[in-house]
Amino acid sequence: MNTEKLKFIQGKIHLIGIFTIALTLFAINAKSQSCTSPTNNPPFNESFKCMYDTMSGFGDTWGERIQDYDDYTGGQAAMKKRYRSVFVNQSINRVGGFAVVDSNSSGTKYYFDPNDVGSTFGIDEDNDCVYERENELLDFLVDNHFDEIILYNVSGILKDGDQTAKDYDVNNNNPFTPYDNIMKEEKKLEWHLARFIYKAKNDYNLKVVGAVPGLTKPQYYGRFYSYYDEYSRNWYDDYTEMIEGFNEAFIDSYEDTWLNNPEDLKYLDYGEDTLFLPKDSQGRISYIDKVIVDAYNLHLFEFRVKNGFITNATGEECNEIGEGENICDNAFDGHLFEWEWWNNNVVADDKHEQELDKLLGLIEFSAKLKELVEPCYPEHYVTQDNFSDNGWTGLYRTEQRRADLVDSIAHRIYLYSYHKNPCDCYWGRANNPNSTYNDFNYKVNLLKNNDFGNPLPYGESFILPVFMAKYHDQSLLNDPNRPVYYGDGNMGCDNVQDSCDYCSERTGRALLDLQNNGYQPYLSYVENIFQEQYDFDTATHAGNSDSHIFGYCWFKSRLLQDNSFISSDGKTLTDKGNNIKVYPNPSNGLYNIESNKMITGIKIYDLRGSLIKQDQLSERRKQLRLKNSGVYLMQIEDIDGNITTKKVVKW
Repeated sequence: MNTEKLKFIQGKIHLIGIFTIALTLFAINAKSQSCTSPTNNPPFNESFKCMYDTMSGFGDTWGERIQDYDDYTGGQAAMKKRYRSVFVNQSINRVGGFAVVDSNSSGTKYYFDPNDVGSTFGIDEDNDCVYERENELLDFLVDNHFDEIILYNVSGILKDGDQTAKDYDVNNNNPFTPYDNIMKEEKKLEWHLARFIYKAKNDYNLKVVGAVPGLTKPQYYGRFYSYYDEYSRNWYDDYTEMIEGFNEAFIDSYEDTWLNNPEDLKYLDYGEDTLFLPKDSQGRISYIDKVIVDAYNLHLFEFRVKNGFITNATGEECNEIGEGENICDNAFDGHLFEWEWWNNNVVADDKHEQELDKLLGLIEFSAKLKELVEPCYPEHYVTQDNFSDNGWTGLYRTEQRRADLVDSIAHRIYLYSYHKNPCDCYWGRANNPNSTYNDFNYKVNLLKNNDFGNPLPYGESFILPVFMAKYHDQSLLNDPNRPVYYGDGNMGCDNVQDSCDYCSERTGRALLDLQNNGYQPYLSYVENIFQEQYDFDTATHAGNSDSHIFGYCWFKSRLLQDNSFISSDGKTLTDKGNNIKVYPNPSNGLYNIESNKMITGIKIYDLRGSLIKQDQLSERRKQLRLKNSGVYLMQIEDIDGNITTKKVVKW
C-alpha cells in the first residue's frame, strides 16, 4: 500500500470516530417566539446602567458617559478604533438573503435571483460585468471602517457549485419581478464565490469568513427533520453504530476519486448519494444528511481553490480571481460555526450537553478534513452566548467545563452582547442578579479562568463582542406591506411570532436613541463606552487586559444599511506614524514619555472625563508625575496634530 493511500485511510478511520461524536444526537426543537412590548426606559437616560456596584467608577447613565467621553476626546467618537466585523445577512424578517440561488422547474438552468429580498451576490442587471449590488454593499462596509465580513448563504451556493450561473430575464410587467440579471460572465457558482472573495480581499482589503449554519436556525425547521427525535431516541447504542457506518460508507465512496482524480470531485446537493436515512412522511431529509453535505462541500471548495481547479481559464470574463502565489486570495480566511447549542427550548434530559457535543465534534471533523485537504484557511471560529442557565436540568458538566471546551477548539469566539443599553452590554440585563449567566463580564471571566485561548499566549481568549442592531418598532410590526422583492422598501412583519427584525429591544434601540438626543448614530459610541468599562473599571475588573477584546462585531448588515447606522465621521485617533512610549506603566506616579516626533501638548483625564493635568511643550522626552492612585487617560499631541491616547495606572 502506498504512503498516500495509508495516510488517507488512517485519516478516514479517525474521521469516522469524530463524525460519530458530531452527529450522534441530531435533534431540533422549533422555538416559538413572541414579540414583547418595548420598555419605557430609553437607554440614553436609564439610571445606573453603567454602574455595577457602589464602588464602580461608572455610576452614570449612558448619555452621561457619552458626554464625558466626548469631553476628553474632543468629540472624536472613533477614538478607540479596533478590528470591526459584520455578519453579511441581507434578509428582512428571514425573507431572502445575501445570495439567492434558484433554478427552473426542470433543474436545467441555474441563476442568481435578482428579485428576492436582499439578493446581492452575483447580480449583473445590465450585462456589463459590474456587480453593482455587491459593490454598493462593500463600499458601505469599508466606508464605515469594517475590516471583516462574515458571509451567510455559502452552503446554498456550494450545493450547486458545479452549476453555471445563467441569465434571469423575466417579464418586467410583473410587479413582483421587476429586475433582470443578464450575466456576461456565465461561470460556475463556485467561480463566482471565489470571484467575490478575491474582490473583497484585494479591492476592499477585507477579511472574509464563511458562516457554517447551525441546525437551530428557524429557517430549517420545515425543510429537514430530526432522525434522532423520530426514530432512534430509545436505542442509543444502535444509533451510534449506525452513524459510524454512514460515515465509513460516505468516505469510502469518494476515496479513490480523491486520491487519483481529485479534479473530478463534484459538489453534492441535499439528498443525492448522501441520503443514508429515509425521508420522512413530508419528504424531508434528515439533519444528518444535510450536515454531511455542508461539511463536504465547504471543504471541497477550499480544496479546489488551493489546488487551482477554480481558474480564469476560458470564457468571456471581465473579472479575475487569484492565481499562482495569490491563489489563496480566493479562499475564506476562516470558518465560523454558528451553532447555538445553548439556544434550545428543551431544558431537561441534558439536551444542551448533546448540542454542545455536536459543535465540538463538528469542529474536530472539520479540523481533520483540513489536515487531509490542506486548504488555505487557517482557523475555526464559533459564536457563543451563555454557558449555563437557571432553567437547565440534567446536565453533567459544570459551566466552567463547557467554557473550557469551547475555548479549546476555537481560534476566535464571537461572544454575544445583545442588550439594549451599551453599558448594560457589559454589566448584564438591568444589573439583575438573576441574569448573571447572560452578563458579558461573567462569560468572559469563564473564558479567562482556564489555560486555553487560541492563538494568544497565556490562555487569553480571542474575543469579539457581538452587538445586535435589531430594535422594536410597533409601526413596522403592524405594517401589512412586508418585504416582497429586492428594493421594494417594505419592512413590515407578516407574523410577529417568526422572529421579526423589529421585535427586539437590542442595541439598535440605543443607536436610534442617539438620534433622539441630538447625536449621530455612531457604532463607535456603543463600542467605545463598552470598551471603557472593560478596560478601566478597577472596582471589579482590575485584571482585565485589552488583549482579550480583539475587536467588535455587528449583526447584521441589512439593519445597519436600512437605518443609516454609521461608524464615525470624526478623526480616528491612532498611534500610526508616531512611536510613543510611556513607562513605567503602572508606576508609583513618575512616568517617562518618549516620542520620535516633537510633543506639543499632554493632557491627563480621569475616567469621568475631568481634566486633571496639562502641559504645553516642545520636546521629544518628558517626565510627568501623578499624585493620586487610579486609572487615567493620557492624551499626547505631536507637532503634526496627531493625538495618541494611552491608559496609565498610578499605584
